[in-house]
Amino acid sequence: MIENEMTDKMQDLEQHIMECWQFVDDVKLLYKQVMDKDLHKDQDKLANALLGLSTIYEIKFERAFNTYEEALEQHYKKVDERYEDKLRELRKRIKELEARLNIRKTESFFYNVLKERDKYD
Repeated sequence: MIENEMTDKMQDLEQHIMECWQFVDDVKLLYKQVMDKDLHKDQDKLANALLGLSTIYEIKFERAFNTYEEALEQHYKKVDERYEDKLRELRKRIKELEARLNIRKTESFFYNVLKERDKYD
């Protein structure tokens, strides 16, 4: 499930970044309109056009960054889950080995490490 969510987030992020790259094309379009339609002579229209462009791209960049943060969060959650799984497996193997070697609980690796950290249950 997390793999699918991560793939979806990465695709969303790519799409949002590509939308942000449209900025250059939109500025060129606005420039052409300003020059072709003498928009530079009407400061209110020019200011409104620039403000609109600014607002749209503020939204697009914010959305792209939010998607980036969500993708990172999912990535590190997945990494943490893998780490926890590996750690559980390692603990299980060490306990099995200690049992096979007849190592008493108070002599075990985990007992001593966790005792030092006051976390042994």
